[in-house]
Amino acid sequence: MIELMRKRHAWRRLLPALAAALGALVVVAPIDASTAPTPTPALHTTVQPPAAPVAIARPLTAQRPRTGPTRRAAPDRLVVTFTSRAAGRLQSPAINARLGATTLHSAALGRVQVVQVDPGRRDSLISAYSTQPGVQGVSLDRAVSVMETPTDPEYSFDTGFGYTDGWSLDAIHAPTAWNLSHGDGVRVAVLDTGIWKEHPDLAGQVVDEQDFTSSATGAADAYGHGTHVAGIIAAVENDATGSAGVAPRAKLLNG
Repeated sequence: MIELMRKRHAWRRLLPALAAALGALVVVAPIDASTAPTPTPALHTTVQPPAAPVAIARPLTAQRPRTGPTRRAAPDRLVVTFTSRAAGRLQSPAINARLGATTLHSAALGRVQVVQVDPGRRDSLISAYSTQPGVQGVSLDRAVSVMETPTDPEYSFDTGFGYTDGWSLDAIHAPTAWNLSHGDGVRVAVLDTGIWKEHPDLAGQVVDEQDFTSSATGAADAYGHGTHVAGIIAAVENDATGSAGVAPRAKLLNG
C-alpha cells in the first residue's frame, strides 16, 4: 500500500512537466493580413426562379397596354372594410344581422368581408354600412382583370419551363395593381450600394442622389446590388429593354 501511494505521488509531480512539454509543441502561426484572400463582391443580377411552374394568367407574347370596359358590379354583394381585425370578427355578426346581410368571404383575418345583400337594397345599404360602428368603408363588389401587359422583352419571355421571366411580377399580381397605379408621383429612396443611373432600364428614373459613405465611387454602384434593387422598384416599362419594375413610373432617390 505504501509503495502504491509513492507511485501516485510521483505521477502527480510529473503532470506539470508533461503539460509544459506539450504546450511547447503547439506553434501558432501568425496571420499575414497582406496575403489573406480578398473576397470578390457578388453581383446580384439574377434571381432564383420558382421550383415549380407558376400559373400564367396572361399571354406569353408581349402585348401593348390596353383598356377595356368597366366591369359591372355584383347586384347582391358589397365589400366591407372594418377599422381592425377585431372589429371585423366581433362586430360584423351583429351589424350583418341588423342590415339583413350574410358574410360570404373574408380576408385580412376578417377585417375585409364580402357580404351578400338584398339586390333591391344594395345601394341603400352602402350608406347604412358606412354609419355602423367599426366600419371603415364599403364599396361595390366589382370583378377586376389584368388590363395591361408591358412590352418589355424579358417580362414576356417564355423560359420553356412553364413560366415567363416576368413570373415574379405575376406572383405579386403587379399587372392587376397597374389598373390603379404605376407609381406616378411617388419617390422611393434606395439606400444600398448605389445606383448605376446610366443603366438603359433606369434612364431618367434617378432624380436625386447623395453619398453617405465617402467612398471612392461616391453614389455610383460598384457592386450591382443597389442597381438590381432599383430595377425591381422602378425599371422603365415599355422601353424594349429588360423588364418592368413594380412601380415603373416612380422616381428614385439614390443614397
